[in-house]
Amino acid sequence: MLQALLSVAVLAESWRTEQRLRQRSGELTRDEQGSWGWQGTCWYTVRTAQWQPWGVLLTLQNAQDQRWRFWLMQDAMTMRSWRQLRAHDALSDAADRR
Repeated sequence: MLQALLSVAVLAESWRTEQRLRQRSGELTRDEQGSWGWQGTCWYTVRTAQWQPWGVLLTLQNAQDQRWRFWLMQDAMTMRSWRQLRAHDALSDAADRR
């Protein structure tokens, strides 16, 4: 009985995870002003990007105050795009400190 309940719990969590992944799929773009575009909505960075060697965690918010956290993984991008993203972020941080 316990094993059946655990199996159901694992399947339910797997289904929820799959739903979240589907919700968050799509192309994420960035314009020159630093705002992001995703699913036809403009998003703004509300926290400093948290860089790791394998990816970056972005916390974004839209005009309706909806907040999402996105992990952008290095292996999902071309090396050139990854470097451009890091360089753009570094330049934005330097400009913000002035």
